[in-house]
Amino acid sequence: MPRHCSRARSVFAAFCAFFPVALLGATAPAASAQPGSTDAQMRAIDPKASVDSTNRTPTAADYKALQDRAPEVLLLSISTVKTQPATVADVPEAAGGALAVASRAVVLGVIRTATNRKVGDVITLYYGYVPLKPGADGQPPTPIVQEGVNYRAYLTGGGGDNPYRAAAGAQSFLNSNAGENYPVGGKATGPVADPTLLPTPNNPKPPGSLRLTGSGMESFVKLAQVGGKWTVSIVNSDPIPLQVIGDAPPVLLYYYGKPAAAPYTQPLLVIYRAGTQPPTPPATRVLTIERALILDNDRHLLADVLWAPRGPDDGQPPPLLPVWTWFSYKLEIADAETQKVQTILLSGQPPPAAGPVPGASGARR
Repeated sequence: MPRHCSRARSVFAAFCAFFPVALLGATAPAASAQPGSTDAQMRAIDPKASVDSTNRTPTAADYKALQDRAPEVLLLSISTVKTQPATVADVPEAAGGALAVASRAVVLGVIRTATNRKVGDVITLYYGYVPLKPGADGQPPTPIVQEGVNYRAYLTGGGGDNPYRAAAGAQSFLNSNAGENYPVGGKATGPVADPTLLPTPNNPKPPGSLRLTGSGMESFVKLAQVGGKWTVSIVNSDPIPLQVIGDAPPVLLYYYGKPAAAPYTQPLLVIYRAGTQPPTPPATRVLTIERALILDNDRHLLADVLWAPRGPDDGQPPPLLPVWTWFSYKLEIADAETQKVQTILLSGQPPPAAGPVPGASGARR
């Protein structure tokens, strides 16, 4: 055996002794696994044992088995990545290429999850990167994820604030930006929303947004009473209840559709006048309350929230508007007086492979 190969394997074994196998994205096998085993779980390396040439490169079937057993299969958008050399006092060679990778990612979609992850969750990834020496045998390294890139990720660990680890070695992160092959179930859909095209009470007409009012919205939004309660139907959706104040019927004000340039999952908004709110002493002003329905692209209700309180034209300063801040995966609404923040998670499904997008034709008219 060439001297450099023997030395590389001894370095790898010592590094595994320093970093738990779970950190490297592998799962420890049953105790019966022997040094010559071809177990697809890429068995743990005993730091007291020598490592021989049976550390072969995994096959496509090995990777498929690992992916099938991964408890978490998530569509992720990587927001931050940090790496640091894996320095070990007694293994100086490890510092030359072995890295610890820490990353933050936003969940864009859930294929399966054992830790109850949902779209909009922010999770932490933590795993090891151990490059192969030129000419050496063994498993390729788990890739280092990149900021701003979307992945289909096969993970283990997690739960609560615990980090997730790679579960399928070099095939743990499939890069949608690079057009890598994805198994059935769809690829990462990118941002759920384009914040620049979504309105706020302080910016009700953002450039590029689709805003309909009056007769322009009548073809898409209908008021109806169901069981004595006021509801609204958007493009023939199931009735959505409204939070009406008092006995007066609500008034539809604006409908924000999905512009053609926005992601498929861009939320829809319906702004309506809910009624008048009597003053709370010592205040004397009666306020007109406007509310906003936030819906996903399939017209399922995500939230019914305050849009704006309107005061009478009495010469007094107008009421403070809530502060809306859109992100690509959530909306934060801050009460201008109390500074309390309400968070609404956005959600959406990837578009169909072919055919028209439901509801999109109305949004583009």
